Amino acid sequence: MSYPPISFDFYRERLRELGYVTKNNSIRRRLLSSEFYRFTLQLKYPFDSLLPKTAVDYKYLSYLLHENASQQPFKHILFSYWLNLTEPIRHDSEAHDFCQVDSCHQKKAECLKLLKQGWSIASVSRETGKSRCFVKSTALLANVNTRLKPTKLSPSVCKAVIVLARKGFHRKEIARRLSISSGSVEMLISATIGLVQWRKKCKHESKRRRYKHQILRYRQYHPQAIRRNIKSDCNAAFFWLYIHEKDWLEKNLPEATPPHPYPRATHITL
Repeated sequence: MSYPPISFDFYRERLRELGYVTKNNSIRRRLLSSEFYRFTLQLKYPFDSLLPKTAVDYKYLSYLLHENASQQPFKHILFSYWLNLTEPIRHDSEAHDFCQVDSCHQKKAECLKLLKQGWSIASVSRETGKSRCFVKSTALLANVNTRLKPTKLSPSVCKAVIVLARKGFHRKEIARRLSISSGSVEMLISATIGLVQWRKKCKHESKRRRYKHQILRYRQYHPQAIRRNIKSDCNAAFFWLYIHEKDWLEKNLPEATPPHPYPRATHITL
């Protein structure tokens, strides 16, 4: 018994008729997979390997719709049967709207909507299933500071954190001064555009000045020291300046002493 050849053109045309193809000829794979999976749940087929595993098993349908992919004939029969059986989707359905909006942006929009309604961070986190950090970052980027919990993260506290961070204070010191956690300080710093790069630059300049001062002070207190002594006693400063400020280090180190030749031993024969 021979089966008729599989028509991928039929798949494309039927999916277009049902509303699973966009105007840009892209398949709404999320909606298609979920609807097809819902249909397979009604079947009592003993071999689960021939059925999609989840509602987001995109690989299952991708192989069926690809002409160069070899698949079990049963899968094509089942998919063709569903295409002939199902009805066109309604464009006002929730599934269609869900397919049109990116999940990440949808979650952010949902969080902002609940926050503007007066919900707390914890309540929004439980309702949307997103972490508290995700909700806080979304609120900060959108300048929604009215319901930031805990209440210690008030607008005045957030402003003080940014001011101290721009001045170069360590996050633990900022947290100690304002009686908040270090994680909250890091979150506020990361949510402020350009602040992370500014702090990295400040840290580099601070380390450069500190190490230069350490070398100069050591030479002042030990005027007879040679390069080997400075390298041993100021190890971190020496190698950091050697990598980043090699010219300055060479000018401020003592003159290199020439190697001292040791006399060769002479053999005495009796």
